[in-house]
Amino acid sequence: MEVQFREGVAPSVIAGGATSPGEIRSASSGLAEVNRILQRYQVQSIEPTFLLTHDAATAAQTVARSQGIDAPHLSHFVTLRFPDDTDVHAVAEELSQLADVEQAVPVPTALPPGVGLAPAPRAAAPAFQPLVPVAPLIPVQPAPPSGAPLTEPLVGNSDTVVLDPATGLENQWYIFRCKVNSAWSRATGKNVTIADVDWGCEVTHQDLAPNIDKTYNAYDGTANVNQGASMFHGTGVMGLTGAAVNSKGLAGVAYEATLWPVQADSGTGPSLGGNAWARGIDWVRTTDSGGKRKVAILEVQTGAFGNYEQVPSVNAAIQTAIAAGVVVCVAAGNGDRDAGIDDSGNAIPETGSILVGATSYDATQNTRAWFSNYGPRITVCAPGDSSHDLTCDSASNTAYRNGFGGTSGATPKVAGAAALLLSANPSLTHQQIRAILNATGGAVVTDAGKPVGTFLNADTAVQQAAVGAVGRLEVFARGSDQAVWHIWQTAPNNGWSGWASMGGWVDIIESARNADGRVELFVRGSDGAVWHNWQTAPNNGWSGWASLGGWVDVIAVAKNLDGRIEV
Repeated sequence: MEVQFREGVAPSVIAGGATSPGEIRSASSGLAEVNRILQRYQVQSIEPTFLLTHDAATAAQTVARSQGIDAPHLSHFVTLRFPDDTDVHAVAEELSQLADVEQAVPVPTALPPGVGLAPAPRAAAPAFQPLVPVAPLIPVQPAPPSGAPLTEPLVGNSDTVVLDPATGLENQWYIFRCKVNSAWSRATGKNVTIADVDWGCEVTHQDLAPNIDKTYNAYDGTANVNQGASMFHGTGVMGLTGAAVNSKGLAGVAYEATLWPVQADSGTGPSLGGNAWARGIDWVRTTDSGGKRKVAILEVQTGAFGNYEQVPSVNAAIQTAIAAGVVVCVAAGNGDRDAGIDDSGNAIPETGSILVGATSYDATQNTRAWFSNYGPRITVCAPGDSSHDLTCDSASNTAYRNGFGGTSGATPKVAGAAALLLSANPSLTHQQIRAILNATGGAVVTDAGKPVGTFLNADTAVQQAAVGAVGRLEVFARGSDQAVWHIWQTAPNNGWSGWASMGGWVDIIESARNADGRVELFVRGSDGAVWHNWQTAPNNGWSGWASLGGWVDVIAVAKNLDGRIEV
């Protein structure tokens, strides 16, 4: 169980002896009733949830609040452990009634988010396209330069699954479906660190070792992450997000990013206590990256396949990390349920994270994986197919596996894309990256009432990141003279320019954003025709009005999957 104390209480854990679990004290409050309840329920251990000083937690909270993020004080969390047969919900209810307690919450079982519900009935999968040599019908194009990601032997060249009968391995079809291959011409993940808070990692794998810089075991405080019953999980995640280009295997989405595997499930030494998942996120926040921007991946779900952000300390750690400049991507979970609702049916406090859903493989469309959690909080989704997403395996230093699914597989692809955005524009905030990934994505086929954001389009997202297309607001209005007037922010989240006329005579105004970030206006003119006016460069001047003809009384503007505007 986790207990969060109210502002001003500042709990201090007093260690016990061989026959005593200790107690909680506070200079501003006796906490006697808290300790009486704990003794009555035979608490076995009392532990600080985070391992940082009160002053350090105060400084982190001050940074968050200066940005309008109401992150809790990390030193106000205490973790309690009780005998297995204890009714922890009853204990939580009693503690929550006390004036000094903000909340008391039973901590759910943790599972890798590659685990989900039993398979649902589904139509037969499309037949594989065997890898069969054929005579070229067009002149062969020059091969990419040596060392380029598209030359990696397992990447392939198609967004359709292709099985190599000689190796039994499939291609990286998702690279092309998510348009990562096009984004690579603009960004590689260089000068960005991706940290994966996960279930262990085979750090000596041939595709991972070249990019791994630091490791941390949040369970026991050591650097040993090369262990654990689910070590394949972190190995697979690291391969998808950042496998090195070395002509040996596959290419990660951000193949030049620095990798930090973080183990939070188990260790070879004694437990540090508290919450290892929250501590892993906080380690990423506080560890020196040598000036590189950081992207954190959280790879865990509850035993009921829910969003692990429902755990109070994890929720607080995510908010605090985002405020410190870390881009945080979270696996939404695999329970076919609303990712904004906890295991007890209550709303999960918003963290602002990039919450990721999963799609299944299909030859032509992107369909929500039937088990993927959903809801309005999902920012973006990516492939997470347990049969067809090739990645590294922990069986050996040269092992690969065809399937790595669920939101486990989707999240590292999105995190890799976030690293590409930071590589293209290091000044982007977490919030800007979240907005870009959502705004540039394509359509997802999903059931009514089960939204999963948009489908990852890494190429368009990197284009917008490079030109800073998302950030400043601009308003377009019809003035009393019937002309179009506009006013714009002088900097993101900043002041306004003052009104300026764009001329014309209009009575309808619609706007859209081109794939390169340029704003374009569509209006009905005094002749009833559609007229348009477009920025000549992102964040720059305007072309002047031009007619598209016709006679209309309603205008609607939409963007196609490939970024083309349609009116």
